[in-house]
Amino acid sequence: MVSTKQLTEQQLDESERLGLSAGTKGALIGLGLGLAATAYTFKRSPNFRSLSKPLQSTFVVAGVATGFMFGADRAITRYTNRELGYMDEDMYVQLQRVKDVEHARQLTGVDKTLHFLNSNRWSVIGATWAASMAGALGYTFTNKYLSTQQKLVQARMYAQAATIAVLMASAALSIYMGDDGKKHHNAPDAQLLAVLEMPDDRVQEKKAV
Repeated sequence: MVSTKQLTEQQLDESERLGLSAGTKGALIGLGLGLAATAYTFKRSPNFRSLSKPLQSTFVVAGVATGFMFGADRAITRYTNRELGYMDEDMYVQLQRVKDVEHARQLTGVDKTLHFLNSNRWSVIGATWAASMAGALGYTFTNKYLSTQQKLVQARMYAQAATIAVLMASAALSIYMGDDGKKHHNAPDAQLLAVLEMPDDRVQEKKAV
């Protein structure tokens, strides 16, 4: 069933006013970025300097137009969602934040550590590789009997071994944690639910809290 909710004439006028105001701000930001890009390219590229003035103004025009459209669309969408009771991205993020805070209060210290490691596993893996590479380089370069190429090869091997170990530990942790926090991973988009007037479990959870 398609939604029959509509804005009133007064609400439409207000949304246009907000869209124009936000679009103007976005256009000014786009103007600044476009001028900066034009100045940088003009200074660095002889081919760009040889172009005609209308072509050189491409960055500025594109920046202004894009900034206006993005700013106006975001403001109008946010106002429409708020007036018609739709859930938008900001509301969803707020609901998820409340849910995460409530969930974190129920966890022990060990569970919080495991949850953090599981949620940030790729950052942990990348940091482990960088730290192990730096440590391995420092260790191998103390061996004066190896050539520079040999030292680099050994350092890379040590770093790879440490990274593989962390990857295996991360996989085991992910299996151990299961589907925690993924209840709504495949949930329909909030705005789609609103347009179709379908119930959203996330809103019900928010009201229950």
